[in-house]
Amino acid sequence: MQKKNVVLYPIEVLGIADSEPFLEQLYAAYVEERDRPVYLQTKMFGDLLLNKRYNSFDGTFEYMGHKIEFSIDNSDDATKTVSKLEAFVQDFKAHDEKMRRFAAEKLTSLANEWADEEGEAHITEEEFYSLLVPEGIDMRSTGRYIVYYTDGGAFGGHSVEVSGNSKGPTKAQITG
Repeated sequence: MQKKNVVLYPIEVLGIADSEPFLEQLYAAYVEERDRPVYLQTKMFGDLLLNKRYNSFDGTFEYMGHKIEFSIDNSDDATKTVSKLEAFVQDFKAHDEKMRRFAAEKLTSLANEWADEEGEAHITEEEFYSLLVPEGIDMRSTGRYIVYYTDGGAFGGHSVEVSGNSKGPTKAQITG
């Protein structure tokens, strides 16, 4: 015997209830708290505003003339994550070079396969390395990260993601 789910749908409003002052005050307090901005204070990035839609603290920093966006998940230990991100950004030039080298090593042959399909010229690992421009970072409290790069046209405008941890890059892939 199969059990059937029963779903009820309201088909008419039976009447409009009188307003209840207690419930109106409770709702007003909820709306005030829901709409109140939440900030996370950081040494390097200043105050970060909580993006309540995505439950993350988002911000930017400048690197070699480029604006790099970052996101810190609020469900992690945000204070610990900020510390990891600050250390990462303080040495970002070295991290960036290592990640671009890693991506070039892992993805140049794939970029050349795309070039074959499009009838375009092949590129070298050095050329691929120079095409990558960082645009974003997603950092976790564990030290795991994803750095997003523009592809410089190597994959028709798709992003390149380089994932890693405290030991360095571990994975490179194209996305989007």
